[in-house]
Amino acid sequence: MREYLFRGKVIASYNGSDGKWVYGDLFRHGTAVQIKEFVKATFSVDPGTVGQFTELTDKNGVRIFEGDIVKTDYFDTPAVIRYSRGAFVTSGMFLSETHDETMTVIGNIHDNPELLNMET
Repeated sequence: MREYLFRGKVIASYNGSDGKWVYGDLFRHGTAVQIKEFVKATFSVDPGTVGQFTELTDKNGVRIFEGDIVKTDYFDTPAVIRYSRGAFVTSGMFLSETHDETMTVIGNIHDNPELLNMET
């Protein structure tokens, strides 16, 4: 069974959680986007930071989300995980369980955009 899990960065909070990553179910209320942590609180998040879990983990067991930056044996430079045409892709390749053995999540496009300018 497919696991639907999202993450997003908190934008409004009364307890100092601004900028924190939260994981859970995605809800939309008009223009507001919220993520409800499982059996916890609901947080308003920046819609531009929302990414879906790919159902894959990297070689270290780290969950891979849309917007993550990965290094892999298949690419010369870091690549971004994106959702396109009904599938998760990176550098034009569809992600599959065979890729997760060579991928390492090194950051994400929101916290670490400079990683996309790295030299190998």
